Amino acid sequence: MESMHIATQAQQKQQKQQKLTKPKESIHASLFLTNDPGRSTPEKRAQRFGQYQVLYQEFKDRRVIERKQAIKDGLIPNPDEQTSLEDAIDFRGTCTLKCPEFEMLERDMQNDLDDLEKDSEGNIDPDKAVKKYRRSAAGGEQPLPSDVRTPDALNDTLDYLVNEILAKHAIDKCHKFVRDRTRSIRQDFTLQNIRDLSAVHTHERIARFHILSLHEMCEYDEGTFSLPQEMEQLHKTLISLMEFYDDLRDEGIETENEAEFRAYHIISQIKDEDIAQRSMRLPIHIFKNSYMKRALEFRALSQRNNEILETSSRRNKPENIEASQNFYSMFFKLIADPSTPFLMACLLETHFSEVRKGALKAMNASYMMKAGGVQAEDVRQVLGYDTLKQLFREAMMYGIVINNSLGEPTLCFGQKHYAKKNFIFKEPLSNPSQRKSLLLVEPKKAGRSFQDIVNGVDPLPNQIPAAITLKPIAPPKAQEKKEEDKSQYYLNIKNQAELANQRMEEEKKKLEEMMQKKKQEEEEKARLAAALEAEKRRKEEEIQKEIMRQKQTEDERNMEVQRQQALVKERKEKEMANMRLKVLRSQACRKMYNEIMKQVLEEETKVAVVQNVHKQKVMKKVGLPWLQSARNRISKRRAKVMQLKANWHFNMHLVTHNPYIPSDDTIYKAVPSHAKPDGIKERTKYSLISEAIALEDKDLPSTHDAIWAAEDFSLNIYPRVRDNMLRIPQAELDDLLFTKPAWQLLIDVPTFDGDSSIWFQRKFGLDEEFHRKDSFYKAFDVKIRMVTPNSYITCDTVLQTGGIIFSLPEGKYNKTQAESEKYWNDNKKRLDRLVKVLHDINPALKVPILFTYFPDHSNTEVIIEKIPNFLGLESNSLVKDYHILIMNPKTIVKRLREEINWISRQ
Repeated sequence: MESMHIATQAQQKQQKQQKLTKPKESIHASLFLTNDPGRSTPEKRAQRFGQYQVLYQEFKDRRVIERKQAIKDGLIPNPDEQTSLEDAIDFRGTCTLKCPEFEMLERDMQNDLDDLEKDSEGNIDPDKAVKKYRRSAAGGEQPLPSDVRTPDALNDTLDYLVNEILAKHAIDKCHKFVRDRTRSIRQDFTLQNIRDLSAVHTHERIARFHILSLHEMCEYDEGTFSLPQEMEQLHKTLISLMEFYDDLRDEGIETENEAEFRAYHIISQIKDEDIAQRSMRLPIHIFKNSYMKRALEFRALSQRNNEILETSSRRNKPENIEASQNFYSMFFKLIADPSTPFLMACLLETHFSEVRKGALKAMNASYMMKAGGVQAEDVRQVLGYDTLKQLFREAMMYGIVINNSLGEPTLCFGQKHYAKKNFIFKEPLSNPSQRKSLLLVEPKKAGRSFQDIVNGVDPLPNQIPAAITLKPIAPPKAQEKKEEDKSQYYLNIKNQAELANQRMEEEKKKLEEMMQKKKQEEEEKARLAAALEAEKRRKEEEIQKEIMRQKQTEDERNMEVQRQQALVKERKEKEMANMRLKVLRSQACRKMYNEIMKQVLEEETKVAVVQNVHKQKVMKKVGLPWLQSARNRISKRRAKVMQLKANWHFNMHLVTHNPYIPSDDTIYKAVPSHAKPDGIKERTKYSLISEAIALEDKDLPSTHDAIWAAEDFSLNIYPRVRDNMLRIPQAELDDLLFTKPAWQLLIDVPTFDGDSSIWFQRKFGLDEEFHRKDSFYKAFDVKIRMVTPNSYITCDTVLQTGGIIFSLPEGKYNKTQAESEKYWNDNKKRLDRLVKVLHDINPALKVPILFTYFPDHSNTEVIIEKIPNFLGLESNSLVKDYHILIMNPKTIVKRLREEINWISRQ
């Protein structure tokens, strides 16, 4: 029942394919299928192009319906559904033409037609159009059955290409067209996974075409013919054939030409080390076929043991075969043999340059330079060159010298480098280009046409060429004279006989003289040989005596070495015994030392414990009252600060609500002069003028060491604030619980690890742990401290602050508008936070502030003028006055001193 069900499904599938195979009715098919004599006129072309658009859209709509129906009928897979390997669809084409109709229409519209597909008026000829090869694009649509040709159509297409195109056109005019269309034929076989005998016969003919092209097209330029591309397509075709042969053999089917094309495959991969081993696994009737034997012979003869080693510029070089014979003369003789077929010779022709290079390299190492060279004609005959010119061109490429001084051109092998003493042989990165062999390969064509060669037609027995001689073809002799009369003929014969007898007697005498001379030479050779043998025996005896003497000397030396080794061994044993004794003594001393140290440590530990307990009691007795006193002073100081803060708020409320005092004249509400437009311009002008004056100074300390060198700025601050600090009443200091007055400079930075922060720390000499520096003087102290938004600021710091340096950190040089706005907003928030912290302790605090600014790509003068608005200085009650310091490496040392002096004076 299961077999009947499978047969029913196969029958239904066949009926669906036959239904799709039927020709579709096309109402406008005549637009491009009819051969109208007037189709090429401009009016007809314009009219036809408009109608083509309608027809093209009709074809596309029909293809959508056809695709849906094919998916529904199970002829092509559904791209939206996953399909297992067991349920894979056996795809089959239904096109019976050489080119599908849709492709003909599409390529005609796109002007993508070859000249061989057009009629005499330049229009598409449906009888000449052949499907073009197109790469399978990733993600592209599955071809429809109507796009793929049936096996019979594929065979008919190849017949057309061979019997019509290749047979009736010059191969250089049609080669590119035939190569592309045969590639499309192979693609259609692959899409349908057809691997039967029809596929084998088609691929065999395509392979023959590629091999024939290697011989016929090799001398054309790269624009017309590409040898690597041709070899690539031949290799792919042969690989497919090898797979077909293996699959058919598994089914019990043998093919007629398997041995021939396996031989071609061996020659195409002649440097592959494993191909011969794989060939041994073939059936015996294939392996012993004449084609296979001849291919394996050529593979063995083409191997070399003088191949140059692989380098970075010479890749994929084959390895040397050390056991190869370099039998290059037999390689070319075997090609000239009549039993070597034409196509095999064509394929071997691609290896001529490589074999000849190895042969010339072997001759260069074998023939000595003092021999006078080898006649070029002999080398030409052995290596199968067509002409001496071709030989000379390659010899000069390899650096072989050609000598014409002896009457006949000779090749001077065996030349060595004057310094390295190795043979001179230049090896270019690429071999000479392939040339068409008219002496070895071309005669094997035996008058057959390209059509016969591709179709596998063997030459007739009377067309098979005889053994090809590698000697130059002698010029034709002149026509023989007519036969003389009979008497003169007999007279010539008699004279020739007498002359022959005389020559024979002369040769006989010469032979006797040569024999006598040879006998004397042999006797002389025997005498010389006896003398040489005696001399040889004498030298051997001397050598033997010398060997005995050296052996005796060596024995004495060995005995002395053994004695010395024994003494050394004895001395080492004594040293080892002494070392063991020292180790034992050291261990005993160490043990005693450890015991003594243990006792000492125990006693010292007891003493230290007693002393520490005593110290703790003393510190507790003395320190607790001091700690309590410090806490009391801090509490009183905080209380005093809160009282000052409350007084300030009371005064502010009293003044601001007094109707007799204008509110804008008070110190609480009046706009400071430095925040007014004139004040801003005045301070901007001051910053720029100060910077310009500093740049005019030729002795500016602008070196790296000067910029980063630490300075004691307390020396600048102390004399400028001394008078003001001495005016502070002692009662006010006592009231704030200060035993000694102090003036403090506060440096506010974003973080301690920024580049500018590190520079401030080094320049002001601040310690790395607390980021501060205290300078103690008799009258009062000068303190410098660096803080961040995360630092804790004490009451003492706020009450002692006399000036602030607010660092605007370095940023990107090229800021966008958004980045610039964020930069200034962040710095304003940092300044507002600093003001809040200081005013929470002392609301009446007003100090001069120095802003340090790193210029960017913007206009410096404009930015400096806008800084008060960016930072909100108009409403900032902490700022008594401000300056802006431009952070210029050339002027920073001098300008910083000037601004520190300004802060001190304020």
